[in-house]
Amino acid sequence: MLNKILLGYDGSSNCNDALKLSTNIANKYNSEINAITVLPDYKEFIKSYSELDKKLFVHWVEDTLRIKQIKKLEKKKEQLGNKGIKFVYDVKYGLPYKEILGEVKKENYNLIALGKGRFGSKSILGATAKKVIRNTSVAVLISGANFKKNKFKKILVPTDIYNVMKKDLSFAQELADKFNSQIYLLNIIEKGNHKYPVEMIETLKGNSYNTLSQNLLKAKNMNDVEPRVKVAQNSWLGINNFIEEENIDLVVMMSYGEDKIRSEFLGSVAEKVIEHSPCPVIALSP
Repeated sequence: MLNKILLGYDGSSNCNDALKLSTNIANKYNSEINAITVLPDYKEFIKSYSELDKKLFVHWVEDTLRIKQIKKLEKKKEQLGNKGIKFVYDVKYGLPYKEILGEVKKENYNLIALGKGRFGSKSILGATAKKVIRNTSVAVLISGANFKKNKFKKILVPTDIYNVMKKDLSFAQELADKFNSQIYLLNIIEKGNHKYPVEMIETLKGNSYNTLSQNLLKAKNMNDVEPRVKVAQNSWLGINNFIEEENIDLVVMMSYGEDKIRSEFLGSVAEKVIEHSPCPVIALSP
């Protein structure tokens, strides 16, 4: 049950997209949305400032940033209240990812919703989103860029052909039951830069599809799951190509493989998919 959602909110368009997605889920689950906005914890680093600079900085944080965010959040609260959705918010000071993780430890949240965040030249997934995904066992929803749909008609779960019944497929199934969604279970055959004969590729695809289908048959209540096998240079490219080809509305995937021994880890495939996916992604810790 996704009855309590934590929204990391900074007023950006990405966060507004995350709020829209949270609202869609809240409508189905009768969820409560708790928003947290984090301002700079300025008291320590302004100690060396002149008195005038201190006043100017405090004014900027308290009378500009804080008031601006509260106005936005109050407006969201009113809009969601009119739809029958409980929306509460809090303003904190510090590092966004630490405050979000601290809030998760205090309350029993089922889902964390975040925008992709600000990004540099090497990545289009912000540091806050990465650190939250790496350090929580709660499912994390990352909004897609300019994703405007209101429903999750098509849900994609990337998988290997043997370990089908994982946390991600069960999570996707629960969402599919609420949204009446079609689930695609996708296995990617990685070919790298090799140019394999067509016959070999077709044999690999056929064997993978048969194994995936057989393992899916062993699972319970999975009649609305459609197995698919694709060949791509690497896994994340194949997944993102499939997202675009099939017009997928939501991806549900593990944040890293279960064979990883580090807990604070975001797998390279998951990171690339989240970075480049045009639709939202829910990342789950094994």
